[in-house]
Amino acid sequence: LTRFSRNAGDLNKELERLTFRGVRVIGVQDGYDSARKGSKMQAGLSGIIGPAFIEMVSEKVTAKGHILHDSGCSVGGRAFGYESVVLPGGRKWWGIVPERAEWVRWIFKHYAAGWSPRRIAAELNALGVPSPGASWARKPNADGKRSDGKWLASTINGGILSNALYNGEYVWNRVQWRKHPDSGIRVVVARRPPEEWKRRPCPELRIVPQGLWAKVQARRESRKSAVTAAACTTNGGGRVKYILSGLLTCGECGSRLVIADSRKKKTDPEDRRQHTYACASHTNGGMHACANDRRIPRDILEQRVIGTLQTELLTPERIERFRKRLAQKLNDRTSNFAAADAARRRKLAEAEQKVENIMAAIEQGIVTPTTKERLIAAEAERDGLGRERPAAPKVVRMLPGAVSRYQDLVAELPRLLAKDPDRARDILRRLLVALRVIREKNGTFIEIATSPERLLGLAGFTPREARDCGGSGGRI
Repeated sequence: LTRFSRNAGDLNKELERLTFRGVRVIGVQDGYDSARKGSKMQAGLSGIIGPAFIEMVSEKVTAKGHILHDSGCSVGGRAFGYESVVLPGGRKWWGIVPERAEWVRWIFKHYAAGWSPRRIAAELNALGVPSPGASWARKPNADGKRSDGKWLASTINGGILSNALYNGEYVWNRVQWRKHPDSGIRVVVARRPPEEWKRRPCPELRIVPQGLWAKVQARRESRKSAVTAAACTTNGGGRVKYILSGLLTCGECGSRLVIADSRKKKTDPEDRRQHTYACASHTNGGMHACANDRRIPRDILEQRVIGTLQTELLTPERIERFRKRLAQKLNDRTSNFAAADAARRRKLAEAEQKVENIMAAIEQGIVTPTTKERLIAAEAERDGLGRERPAAPKVVRMLPGAVSRYQDLVAELPRLLAKDPDRARDILRRLLVALRVIREKNGTFIEIATSPERLLGLAGFTPREARDCGGSGGRI
């Protein structure tokens, strides 16, 4: 079971799903059998032991990292301008790659001269300089990250200009990593306090002169202070939120669309017409990161999306198609339940007959060395089949309530745009699967993707009740 899942919640839930579908789970090494009495207790104990084992391994890995750092070895991580080398004695360390080191100095010099991270990234992409991730063996969109090897402003500002290794200092243990409970991807969950950082001077790895390093860090601190002060005076220190944030994607590179000019000076900060959506890759990496240079006024985009939800997606034809798909799905679920229950009843009858045959043999004095084991196994199979009756599909409250709820929510959106943008964005997130921005010669189009599952979810159906009956979409 520890190889099946290390998470107690996932383990129990998956075992329940398999049992519901009539699958018997057997653990060869730990003697687990889902058909045996007490199997749930054994699964619960395994769910406790698994996370404890992971925690123990994590502590050992961290301890080994401290030992490697103190002994003068590298403790993982990648840095542009360096490559991993093995020194005499087998110690792993870093070595400077001269051609990449030149580009590191180029970045620092241009930032110190007043260039922005966006301008630097755009120029590097135009010059065809490979980015730090250009050689990574990453599948497109496999983990939600980019795979095209382009420079972005975040790479410059957060990955290059802040790396103390370029100043001849190796720093480790700055952040704490954890696996996201839903995606399983390792993410940074906390930044450790500076007193827990492990620092070691390594002047042989210095790429950027001390004077240039100090000048760049001074400019970064001044810009950080200016941005913080502006946020405190205009927004009370909070982040600006837009109702389509996180929903819009570029049809050419797959990146998110962001507000591209929210930091520019405006005559009226409340005027949404001065905000435009643009591809994040193009905005932060230039034309060579993504050729989609279209900028869409925020007010027009929001009005068109909401207008389409109010009209296009509630046509009688779409609603009728949805009704038919939902009815078919319910019929399928009812048929599946009946077939599964009939199969269970047949197996239960066979198991009961097997127990009766063994008992009859015992009464007649026909006993072999394996009779007892056969009887225990037959009774366990019979008892398991008696407990595993599939749940009958619930009577679903039907579509009119869902459509009415959908109409009410969409009708409320225009009013919420100005008064409660957080509420408006929450409604859109619950309604839509995705919004894809497509650039064409005769204009810019937005493909809207939604699903009946979202519609039923808004009406209060559980995820099990609101199984996807097939997608539907509209196009502006």
